[in-house]
Amino acid sequence: DFLLSTAIDGGTCFDLIKLLLLHGCDIDYNPRTCRRMAMSPMFACIFFLKPMAVLLMLYEFGCQRWDFNWRDNRLYDRREDNETFKAFVSQKAASPRTLMSICRLQLYRTFQKRPLKFVDPLPLPPTVKDYLKFEDVRFF
Repeated sequence: DFLLSTAIDGGTCFDLIKLLLLHGCDIDYNPRTCRRMAMSPMFACIFFLKPMAVLLMLYEFGCQRWDFNWRDNRLYDRREDNETFKAFVSQKAASPRTLMSICRLQLYRTFQKRPLKFVDPLPLPPTVKDYLKFEDVRFF
């Protein structure tokens, strides 16, 4: 709710969402009811930011494709330019993730709640560590 009720710019909001996701935040968690929900505040932020950037970020952070399609269709039916978003999601859902992306997501699932704590000590080159920290996901 903080993200939607403040007047911070899109770049700051995008960075805040990314930071929450990097620290293991559940995309679908509703703090008021303490359970998962279909339309979370993070998904509602799509309306106030650059929608394609947020959609791509959520996809890169492992948003399940069947959930991604379900939420997206429900979310964007209300937008005037919904055909662009439906085409984007259909294309993402039709193509498999890259092996690098699958490995990154599996490592994050393995690290669970504190993924950033475990990435730095790994004996890997800095470019691989940057990839594991989602440094390649920048849109603003």
